[in-house]
Amino acid sequence: LSNLLLLLIVGFVPFPTALLAATLGTPTGQIGVLVYAGTFIAIALAFNILWDQVRRGRGVLRPDVDRRTVDSITRSYRLGPPGFLVAFVAALVNPAWGMAVIIGLVALYLLPSSSGA
Repeated sequence: LSNLLLLLIVGFVPFPTALLAATLGTPTGQIGVLVYAGTFIAIALAFNILWDQVRRGRGVLRPDVDRRTVDSITRSYRLGPPGFLVAFVAALVNPAWGMAVIIGLVALYLLPSSSGA
């Protein structure tokens, strides 16, 4: 069920992306950034729910999985919801600040260390 929730929200991403593209640099740009950040808050929450079920579920992960890797992944995923919430609040003040936080979070997640690798 949690995987379906995640897929549902990810499937919604083209709408806020198109809205962001259409409103960026306009007086209504704040709305686009807020919807975009809000969508990623929902994705981050759904991803955390899914990961929590995976790491706690019996037989989902291999028995020989390195617990440090699991803990590292868990810590990195926990950055998502509050990080995107900061982007949302920043966008309330200034849409460019909100986008800067989103871009920073994306850059952070691109680092190999943030994925537990």
